[in-house]
Amino acid sequence: MSRENKLHPECQRRKLGMWFGVLFVRQGVYQGGIFRFCVHIPETFPDGGCPRVVFESKTFHPMINPHTGEMDVRSGFQEWRKNVNHVWQVVHYVRRAFYKIETKSPLNQEASELYDKNQEAFCENVRLCVKTSQEHVYDPAPVEDLHYISFEPYDNEVHGPIRDAIFKVKNSKNKLLLGISKALLDMRRTLKSECQLYTNSATDDLDAGADLDSETVTVLKRKRW
Repeated sequence: MSRENKLHPECQRRKLGMWFGVLFVRQGVYQGGIFRFCVHIPETFPDGGCPRVVFESKTFHPMINPHTGEMDVRSGFQEWRKNVNHVWQVVHYVRRAFYKIETKSPLNQEASELYDKNQEAFCENVRLCVKTSQEHVYDPAPVEDLHYISFEPYDNEVHGPIRDAIFKVKNSKNKLLLGISKALLDMRRTLKSECQLYTNSATDDLDAGADLDSETVTVLKRKRW
């Protein structure tokens, strides 16, 4: 499989209704993969049918066309309903395809056949695909677009202060939440204690009332006789 990481021609020109995305695969066969893709939204959206998804570099997957990079998402949205379907559902569908692999209507016949008949060869191609995606994660943006998602290697001088600020805010929030939790716990204990005292007092009053009623009835009976 080729190691080329050139941006697909459809993603080279910024269009209205084109979103850039990056998929980080955390587990499964594609674990460790960092795959870039573009979501092409029809100009007449939401009336223009299902958005298209095109991967920037060659991605070895049964549902991705090896020549155009386009993924088959229409199988999951055969009838696009503007009041029901949303773009986030398309992105979720793309993510799911890397965890639960389908080979019913493949766009990459080779990947489909290997997955069904030769898992070892399929996994080898996937490993190469994942490795390629990792090697190009820090490549400069192939288009001049502020919306393109770019990454830089960790630089302590640049990223260190930002990292410290994030953890400082996180620690402050944790302390605040801890204080609130403690206050709520103290309040709960106080209420529980007061409720217990009230219950005991009410029980004593009921017992006293019962005794009083009993004595009163006895006295009345005696006077009547």
